[in-house]
Amino acid sequence: MKIAVITPINKRDYLTDTVLDGLGELGIDHKRSDKEERKSFVAYAREAELILFCWGKTVKKWRIFDFNNTNYLLAEEINCWNKTVFIDGNEVGRDGRARGLVAEPNRAMLKKCALYFKREKPYPPRVLPLPFGITKNMIAWQPDVKKDIDFFCVFGKHDEYLPLRWQVTDELKRFCAANNFSCVTERMPKEEFLQKLARSKVGISVGGGGFDTLRFWEILANNCLLMTEQIDIYPDNGKGELDYSRIWQFKDLAGFRTQLEKIGNIIRSQALDLKISEYQNILPTHSSSARVQIIITAAKDQGII
Repeated sequence: MKIAVITPINKRDYLTDTVLDGLGELGIDHKRSDKEERKSFVAYAREAELILFCWGKTVKKWRIFDFNNTNYLLAEEINCWNKTVFIDGNEVGRDGRARGLVAEPNRAMLKKCALYFKREKPYPPRVLPLPFGITKNMIAWQPDVKKDIDFFCVFGKHDEYLPLRWQVTDELKRFCAANNFSCVTERMPKEEFLQKLARSKVGISVGGGGFDTLRFWEILANNCLLMTEQIDIYPDNGKGELDYSRIWQFKDLAGFRTQLEKIGNIIRSQALDLKISEYQNILPTHSSSARVQIIITAAKDQGII
């Protein structure tokens, strides 16, 4: 099978990274537009069985003009919409979720493309969910890594737009100081970040510009118990997809406090059981290669390939 990937023009989207990682893990013959000369890529795409057209976030160019990062012109030039799959990693951004905004599908692409996958709700008819997946570069935990850090709570950007992020961080610091638990809450370089996460027993996730966030999957990737705001990824809020004993959910700060007390008691009594069998189920079920398999299966079901 040959698959052409139309990548964003400038900054890659994380969902694009998930797809590219999955294609590599599966060993599928593929070429990507940002690595090929345009003419040869167009020829390859027209011959390929499937074209994955990846959304890219609009960025500011020279702080004046909006620069559209999704390569619509290239997709139009290839003009093979009957085998083009739109991969939509869009999110509302900043404080949009708190204001009740949602990332609506691109109606033009929904009409043109043979299949449409989307990272965030809503999922109207013909739109299929495709959240981030666990990529190989997320995994730092190995069976010989000692879990000697109790809690890990480190977020990226958007803290100023999402009060729950800094609220749970402050609450965790107070709780750990009062109960003699160790916690990591400061940002650090990526390699150190993953090493410390791998050593942690519990990781905390609060969504950013979208609910689906890398932190959610990084915590699961490193064999931690996951404390997360109430799951809102799949149409059924994760039922059947994320039914794991290691996932503890909270709706708000009060719910976080309640769960924190319970988990603290479990750690204190040395009863925390991060079942290897469950971890070994999570990895293949939510890997980047599993996400690509979802796309390929849907394309086969629709008679596209």
